[in-house]
Amino acid sequence: MCGGGKPYAQGLSGTSGLFNIPVAYLLEDRHVALGAHFLHRDYTSYKYSKDNSYQWHGLATFATIAFLPRVEFQFRYTHLLGREISSSTRYFPDRMLTLRFLLLKEGEYLPALTLGLQDQTYLLGGEGGYYATNYIVASKTMSKGPFRLQGHLGYGLPRLATRESPPRVYYDGLMGGASLRWDRLPAAELLLEHDSHRWNTGLRVLFLKHWQVLAGWHRMRGFSGGLCWKG
Repeated sequence: MCGGGKPYAQGLSGTSGLFNIPVAYLLEDRHVALGAHFLHRDYTSYKYSKDNSYQWHGLATFATIAFLPRVEFQFRYTHLLGREISSSTRYFPDRMLTLRFLLLKEGEYLPALTLGLQDQTYLLGGEGGYYATNYIVASKTMSKGPFRLQGHLGYGLPRLATRESPPRVYYDGLMGGASLRWDRLPAAELLLEHDSHRWNTGLRVLFLKHWQVLAGWHRMRGFSGGLCWKG
C-alpha cells in the first residue's frame, strides 16, 4: 500500500511485509525505502552474558532497495536503547542483511511466491544471524466491493547460528496473516498475523504519497512501530 495504493509496504523488519511477517510482494523495481522502527523488547529479546533478563528495547534503522524486477535487498542496523557499547558488556549493535527473490508473479488465480534469505550476516563476515531464517511465502490480493483483502501464508526454516538466539525472534514453521483496506479510507490498512510464535496486530497509514507510519502490538500488548519513506 505504500506508494500509489499498490500492494507493497514495509513491515517491521524493513522488508516488504505485514507487521512482523514477510509477504511475497517486493518493493517496486528501482525504488528505495528508508526508515526507523522502535522494537519492543518482546520482539528483540536480546540478551548478553552479563544481563539478567531480556530488558532492552531497540531502534532499528533500515534501507531496502529493489535494483532488479525480482530482487529485493535490505540492510538493517539495530541499536539497543540504553545499552552501553563496550568490551565489558560485550555488546555491539546488531546488523541484519536480507535478500528476497520473487519466484512467481501474482496471476488471476495463482499467488505471488517469494524466497527470502533473512539475516545472512555471514556474507558480511559475521558469525551468524540473530534473526537467521530461510523462508518461502505466498501472497494473494482479493477485492470485494469497497474492500481489498490480502492473504499471506509462508513457512520459515531457521538457519543454524553460532550463538544462542531466543526462538521467538525468527520464523520457525508456518506463519500467515491478512491485511484489510476500505476504499473510503485508502491510506489506512489493518493488519493481523501469526508469526509462527505469537499473534500480532497492527495498523499502517500512508500520507503525502511517500511516508508510511506502522504501529502494532506483539501478542496484542507490546508496542513496536515507526516511520519509513519510500521513493
